Amino acid sequence: MIRKAKISDVENIAKIRVDTWRTAYSGIVNNEYLSSLNYEERANRFRNYLIESSNYMLVYEDEKSKKLFGYIQFGVPNEDNDVDGEIYAIYILQEHQKLGIGRLLMKAAIQALKEIGIKKTIVWVFNDNTRARKFYEHLGGTHIKDKLILIGNDELKSCGYLFNL
Repeated sequence: MIRKAKISDVENIAKIRVDTWRTAYSGIVNNEYLSSLNYEERANRFRNYLIESSNYMLVYEDEKSKKLFGYIQFGVPNEDNDVDGEIYAIYILQEHQKLGIGRLLMKAAIQALKEIGIKKTIVWVFNDNTRARKFYEHLGGTHIKDKLILIGNDELKSCGYLFNL
């Protein structure tokens, strides 16, 4: 089931974020940086995001267990003037990947973006994250540009995928 994130979800969302970064970005992001990720700090960020932001966050909740397996954040672009929407993050716990959860979250986010009048949205993905790049390409995203993103002390090349809504 996909639903809006609630304040009571932030600890679970933080766990998804930290655990997924550690598995998905091993070998891409510096191990020291990955080890430094902190559940509590991330939960505080998500709490503030849900309270203060006009952007959106949806979660995927298993109907039987009521556990969260993934989430997506999206809204207006942080810096890109060529698009009017951005998907900031989508993370699914490793053991629940390749089950269609990511596609469902993307579909829900794209529908929500359309409802607020967004015509073009972008998602950024690390260049070396070939699995995620294939995911976005499979969903119809077009690689339109690159940029460097600072993660810890390292600059990592990232690819921007455009989705025309």
